[in-house]
Amino acid sequence: MLRLIFGIFLVTAFPVWAEDTEHTISVTGVGTVTTVPDIARVRLGVSSDARTAREAMAQNSSAMAALLDVLGKENVALQDIQTTNLSLFPSFENRTPGKSPTVVGYRAQNLVTLLVRDLPNLGRILDQVTQVGGNLIQSIQFDRNETDALMDEARREAVLDAKARAELYAQTAGIAVGPVISITEGGDLSRPQPMAMARAEAMDVPIAEGQLTLSARVHVIFLIE
Repeated sequence: MLRLIFGIFLVTAFPVWAEDTEHTISVTGVGTVTTVPDIARVRLGVSSDARTAREAMAQNSSAMAALLDVLGKENVALQDIQTTNLSLFPSFENRTPGKSPTVVGYRAQNLVTLLVRDLPNLGRILDQVTQVGGNLIQSIQFDRNETDALMDEARREAVLDAKARAELYAQTAGIAVGPVISITEGGDLSRPQPMAMARAEAMDVPIAEGQLTLSARVHVIFLIE
């Protein structure tokens, strides 16, 4: 008799548990905040060509020393400058089929990544760099120094967006949204808009830093009432 009662309890209790877990709405919310950048990361340096490897490195080292001196005078802190590439490789003459290529010289390259905290001075810095021999500007990326408060705002917007989506779906389906069961952060997305940079002239280099969009995504599960 005890065994029969226990079996009946399992049969009747299990469908109730399964039914409750299926009465949910699962949505993803996205929140975005737009701001202006206040720092820039620039990758630039010097490329030098010479007949011998020693001459190429000597010319390159001299130009890089002048470049670093300019950065110091423009108040770019030493800890904000990092060497990211140093290379030396041979240059070959036009290759002819059936003949071994001939080395006609060497090219030395030295690249640094610098953090510019004074954005209004970025154009002047680039201009000064080119005047002392800097002939490589590979990339400029704009960012913000402090983003914690902005990202928190984006996260709040993401949760509100998820709630609005859930209520829309529930209203359309003729049901009501209940309490939140779980919230899972789907990853922060920080995407600066493309930067437009005009040509360098005999003046400060024109720079357009544009805007920075910070985004957050959350996955929220609501109970259906």
